[in-house]
Amino acid sequence: MLAKLLPNATERGHSSSLQIIVVPAIGLAHPSEWVDLTGSWLQRLLEEVVPEADIWEYKYGADVQQGSFSQNVPGEGTRLLEALHDHSGKKEYRELPLILIAHGTGGFVVKKAIRLSSDGQHAEPIMDVIFGVIFLGVPHFPKATNDTEQARGTLDQLLRCQYKGIKRTLSTVPDIKKMMEICHDFELVQPPNPRFQVISAYESRETSTRQKMFSRLLGKGNNPVITPRELCEIGLGGDHEKIVDGEADHFDICKVRIGGPVYKKIVALMEEVTRTAPGIISDRFSRYMPPAALDAGTLATESTADMDELRSMTQFLELSSQSATLPVSSPLGATGGSTTGDFEIIPSLEPLEMSSRNPTLPCQFFGPHQRIEPFFGRDDTLKQIDDYLLPPVDPTVAQEAEQDPEQLRSFAICGLGGMGKTALALEYAWTRREHFEAIFWLTADKDEILAAEFARIAYRLGLEDESGDIAASCGVVHGWLTNPMRNTAEPDSPENKVNWLIIFDNVDNADVLPDYWPKTGRGSVLVTSRDPWARHNDFIQNGVDLPPLSTTESAAMMQRLTHVSAGGSQQGALLAIAERLGGLPLAINQMSGVFRQRKLTYTLLLRFYNEEGIECLQEGSQGSSSDSHNVHSLATLWALDRLSPQTRALLEVVCLLDPDNIPEELLTVEDPGKMELEEYPKTLNQYLNARKELISSSLITSNEESGKISLHRLIQETAKRRMSKDHLIKALRTALRLLVSVWPFQSMVEHHFTARFGKCELLFPSLLRLKDGIEPLIRGPSAWCPDIQVAHLLNDAGWYMFERGLIEELKPFCSLALVVGERSEDSSDEEISRAIRDSHSYLGIATAETNEHQLSMYHKRKWLDMLLEREVAPGIPLEDYELGYAYNEIGVAYANNHLLDEAAEAFQRSIEIFHSLPEFEETMLGWPEPNLGFIYWLQGKYEDAEKALVEILDIHASAWGVDDTKSFKTGKILYAMGNVLEAQGRLNESFNFHTRCLEQYKVTLGVNHHRMGDVCHRMARHFMRQGLYKEADEYINKALKTFSSRPYLKNELARTMFLRGNLLRALGDERQAQRTLMQACGYRKKLLPHDIRKLHELGEKDFDLLVAFWSR
Repeated sequence: MLAKLLPNATERGHSSSLQIIVVPAIGLAHPSEWVDLTGSWLQRLLEEVVPEADIWEYKYGADVQQGSFSQNVPGEGTRLLEALHDHSGKKEYRELPLILIAHGTGGFVVKKAIRLSSDGQHAEPIMDVIFGVIFLGVPHFPKATNDTEQARGTLDQLLRCQYKGIKRTLSTVPDIKKMMEICHDFELVQPPNPRFQVISAYESRETSTRQKMFSRLLGKGNNPVITPRELCEIGLGGDHEKIVDGEADHFDICKVRIGGPVYKKIVALMEEVTRTAPGIISDRFSRYMPPAALDAGTLATESTADMDELRSMTQFLELSSQSATLPVSSPLGATGGSTTGDFEIIPSLEPLEMSSRNPTLPCQFFGPHQRIEPFFGRDDTLKQIDDYLLPPVDPTVAQEAEQDPEQLRSFAICGLGGMGKTALALEYAWTRREHFEAIFWLTADKDEILAAEFARIAYRLGLEDESGDIAASCGVVHGWLTNPMRNTAEPDSPENKVNWLIIFDNVDNADVLPDYWPKTGRGSVLVTSRDPWARHNDFIQNGVDLPPLSTTESAAMMQRLTHVSAGGSQQGALLAIAERLGGLPLAINQMSGVFRQRKLTYTLLLRFYNEEGIECLQEGSQGSSSDSHNVHSLATLWALDRLSPQTRALLEVVCLLDPDNIPEELLTVEDPGKMELEEYPKTLNQYLNARKELISSSLITSNEESGKISLHRLIQETAKRRMSKDHLIKALRTALRLLVSVWPFQSMVEHHFTARFGKCELLFPSLLRLKDGIEPLIRGPSAWCPDIQVAHLLNDAGWYMFERGLIEELKPFCSLALVVGERSEDSSDEEISRAIRDSHSYLGIATAETNEHQLSMYHKRKWLDMLLEREVAPGIPLEDYELGYAYNEIGVAYANNHLLDEAAEAFQRSIEIFHSLPEFEETMLGWPEPNLGFIYWLQGKYEDAEKALVEILDIHASAWGVDDTKSFKTGKILYAMGNVLEAQGRLNESFNFHTRCLEQYKVTLGVNHHRMGDVCHRMARHFMRQGLYKEADEYINKALKTFSSRPYLKNELARTMFLRGNLLRALGDERQAQRTLMQACGYRKKLLPHDIRKLHELGEKDFDLLVAFWSR
């Protein structure tokens, strides 16, 4: 919150025209103590420089000294932003310029708040009224240098200052990452106006962080300058940034010397702002006039009959998670209370993706791993995890004890590879399954794999059928985890809530977690990771570094695994072996496998490995702190060189695939052709023998029920590291050949059909591992080029990602495929040409969906030009399905670049080509004819548009039934028909078609797809026209939630924010309407920086032009 620091201008007989906000360093001098020998410099500013100014202080939360830097600063940044909005929204301070003054750690709070405002995602841009920021001893760490060690040292000193030198745990890795992230994000902030200025005062004196004052004064040498000049520059350039000597240490730099260099710079800034800001703000906040379509006359209902019809139509819409029907409101007066919230931050809504189905319980999925029976040891750790993850038995008792049963619980198991983290997590989930009705195991070391597994939770719970859109299914999962209702028809009570557990296994990079981490809910999250810092980050605050087993525990575990007890002389040999294994459960398991396989005694086993170099194992196991040591030392233990050639070749291929889920059908292809690894098993019998040897050596495990094998990541890493580069390439070629043989390729005619999704999902994790393995070789200095079939595989995998709703994930696959195709030797070869064409076509289609329309035009033009070069005879071009498809897509590119005549011509050419094909079927027109209907609508040719759309709609109905759900194409036709009918003034018919589109999209795309956002936008307009403002607000909220979930949908977000502003104006909330319209205008300005028109010069059409033609 903001509190008055000094008497306001009105109290001093002036009218307020400038607001100054002071943000002190956490734990250091209060702004009332910012004085030099002559008094308060802030007071002097009011008296002599800016008497019309008000000065406020930002007050931190009461617990700001308790948490860590990474916990406190981002939260305080958000609260500061909210405080600034509340302040600037008051009538007496509205549209007044702001200057922020920050000391030390307060500067990071200011940077976070400004970045949140400027990115447009969190709040209306308060940047519109910020004209200056003054940093006093605020260090900055530029992205260009990225010096982590320097950042650590500086943050340690800042925290010592904050805690007055008292010894405590200083900066952690999450703290350092968060501080550097705030600095890097702040560099992205664009000056909001030509007069915006940052003043950075650096320290030129050493700072003693000793606790006592006399120690500070007398301290000599070895004291740091915490914020020297080189840590002050942000890089805004030009006149936007001033660097000045603060002539003080960190404690005193806020006590600006009146008349000194810092004071003079501040005075100059204040004078400049009071002179120029009023005119700039006046231009920026020019009043907006609503379009004619939304004047009072058009907002009223046409007739009582129309109103009744609209209300009856809403009864079957099931978009709200709380009710199967949309609530009906009366116009204006009765609904004002539903829309007076704070809209500059997109409100927290009941998730759009909440399923109306009840979950199928219990639902417990323990992943691909088999539980170790019997499990040995770790009892204390299991009990420790219980303390953090087990839900309270009685929620009422928990609430009385001030424990929130709804609060998310989390814990991390950390440790070296082979320490048994995964086995421990599996044991915990299995033995505590009676406490959790829903358990989900997720492999988390690859974002793309995690996305598919997280989305599949919706299917496992029975919340939806098999879904095509992974992103939409992830939304459904998040919705249920947030409010895990057992029965949606029952009250929201503790008894109706489900306790759930999610295990994120192998989180070696925490960057994969944000999109899948549950936001809240009655659940527990268990994480396994090699990273020791995983137990202290933005998500997790509790965890354990899993220690090695003791020698005694190792010996006991080995006897249990070998089923042989050691007595007499054998006891000493067993203890010697246990000691040398370094307490590593994986090594103990492997050694036990060797013991069983060779039928040894403990004495013979010890002698055998002594002779074979077990000293190498001992050297790597004792005192080692990294997995790399274990990799080399365990290779001897596993005796990889002693495997038969066929077994070793199988292991070398397996180690390149997904370690958790390798379908055996991938490894047993009947006739894959010549294998580059000549020793790879060529018959089923050879494969089974090699597989048996790997299983008996405990190098892989087999799940007979699922038909998959798995191996530990440490074994995988070891096998890969032992291969030379040439041998690795042979293994990669072999694995790729196997994968190409089983991948379910899809023809262009079959695009958007979902039949192959199941098999793709099974194989994709291994394909992803291979793609990551070959990319450095392809793009690196060696410029290795695999077989052209690999390009086809990468293209098709990219398209599979696109069809599953992960549009951005298409690009890395198809871009790599394009490199392979263009690098292939004979570019005239049709196979190579087709691979290059596919890359360009898929990239062109994907970039159209992400609003990169010029790039889309480039790729589609390349694709079409290559097709036009083909000839069946000299001078006679080859016309086939692909050429018809390409003309459709170039038409899309023309339309999205506002070339409507060219687009219509291209769509007509596409239709002509399809009609000319011997294999022509009317359903082939499902792409170009709806698009042509859209273009006719945009050109004002409404009758032509209706004719084209009715024709293709009838074709689809004849082929697949009315409003079929074979693909989303029918929904697109319904959407276009609704638009045309609206333009013709047939409003009730238009509403009906848009409603049918909404239902069709729900089935084919899922409720979180961006096209669902488009139709929600349209539905909101219908309700606004009828004066049903509450319903309109609900649909706008749903559209905003959809668009704000993907960064490439900012165009759609801007358009719907503009519609929201119009709704607020219709409701009579002028202040919120103006702020929301300004926010929409800010979004648009970022998308079209060269368009200098002001808000009052923009209309609905200007925002419609931001989005793809099929979304308008």
